[in-house]
Amino acid sequence: VQFGTIRKGESAKREIEYANFTKENIRVELATSDADICLLSQVTLAELKPNETGKLSFVFDTKACKQYGPQTMYAYVVVNGKRVIADDYKITLSADVTEDFSKLSAEERQQAPIMRIEHTQIDLGKVAAGKKLKGSFNIKNSGTNALLIRRLYCSDSRVVATAPKSIKAGQKGSVVKVEVNTVQDGKTMEPGKYARVLQVITNDPNQPRKNVTLTWVVE
Repeated sequence: VQFGTIRKGESAKREIEYANFTKENIRVELATSDADICLLSQVTLAELKPNETGKLSFVFDTKACKQYGPQTMYAYVVVNGKRVIADDYKITLSADVTEDFSKLSAEERQQAPIMRIEHTQIDLGKVAAGKKLKGSFNIKNSGTNALLIRRLYCSDSRVVATAPKSIKAGQKGSVVKVEVNTVQDGKTMEPGKYARVLQVITNDPNQPRKNVTLTWVVE
């Protein structure tokens, strides 16, 4: 289920139709994670007779969402009180939360921060399998107001990046530190070349996001 791009402060609703193709009545519920506080779910018809249909309703509320950028959530369909953690019962929901710059005045835009990343292709070098790899790159603010780092996002959870939350104008810049863990959940990266995209999300209204490509080799 894709909510698409949603501006901060807004919400979006999606529905999925379901049916009972068995010969008996069934009871349908939804189980979601407490961590997904921005996701509201509802079963429109909990008790289904044979051949009856109902709808699963999902509302993504960005006001409750603490992060900008891509969001992935999961819901599980529970039938007759039996919760099964399997793909057949799993619903994956995704959304992309963006900052709302639509109400900025012309003066506020003139005073806005400007994100500058000189190098967007970062070669982290070589690393032995099972070890960690570290690197960095620089972000500058050539605008007027402070540049706020909303989020550093990579779809690969083995890549972790950290940076100061705020960068003042006129500074030489701030360092974004990147760490790649070649081991996760007991699984080690296979030898070979790797490339991942790190998304830098800021409050720059003209270019709120910039992609930095990270490459490395596992030996």
